[in-house]
Amino acid sequence: MILRTICTRTSLTRLSSVGPRALAVGPRTFTSTPSTLQANPASLSSLSSRKIKVGDEEIPESFLAAPLVPPTHGIPTAVLHLRSHHVDRLRIFLHFALHAANALNISCTAPSHLPTKRTLITVPKSPFVHKSAQENFSESVHKRAVKIYDTDPLVLSQWLKYLQENALAGVALKVVKWERVGLGFGKELVKDAIGKKRASAVGVSDRIKELADEIVEKEMKKASGQAASASPTPAAKPEPKVADKAKAKALPSSAPKKPAKKTESS
Repeated sequence: MILRTICTRTSLTRLSSVGPRALAVGPRTFTSTPSTLQANPASLSSLSSRKIKVGDEEIPESFLAAPLVPPTHGIPTAVLHLRSHHVDRLRIFLHFALHAANALNISCTAPSHLPTKRTLITVPKSPFVHKSAQENFSESVHKRAVKIYDTDPLVLSQWLKYLQENALAGVALKVVKWERVGLGFGKELVKDAIGKKRASAVGVSDRIKELADEIVEKEMKKASGQAASASPTPAAKPEPKVADKAKAKALPSSAPKKPAKKTESS
């Protein structure tokens, strides 16, 4: 089966978030937590209890350099980058990371030293009177890299999660991972994208149709109301006012009166 390699870069902890002031934080004590690991937890839990005889003394194995597991196939899996302003902290965390990798049977190389980045910063010493005086500050970032080979993605993710949970203040971590997928993986992504686009387009068209129906219904109701108000209705006779009624009573009646009979007296 032909495989394709996908490279992803993830920043686990940033150096800018901890900065050089992390030196004020004391060193941490790391303890093994087998419950967070799903691969070979017994070796990790018994790591601090095993001792190796060096001369006449027995030294815990966790104090010594971690033995490296040799790669079996030489297929690169990931590269772990570490950066810090303090070499001591960088050395301590590398020691911890390599012991955790050995407990999980992860094939990795010895830490490689990358070029140190040095920055010179010049700022005014003081405003106003001493504004012309300047002061220089130098910043050094030390870098290390560890290459990982022939490791299952699940074991690698557990190892990185363990390092992230027990990160040391003042040390930044960044990982570059390579994932293998079958040939034609891009076509599946295109099909999924097209399907999502069609589904979203169908949803938009349905919504537009619903809004159009609502607008038509509102306009029809409005037009029917206007038509009802414009239809002619028989005019009602206005009720006579109270003053008109009193005036009508005061005027004499307009009906013709009968003439009075004349009587002759003898």
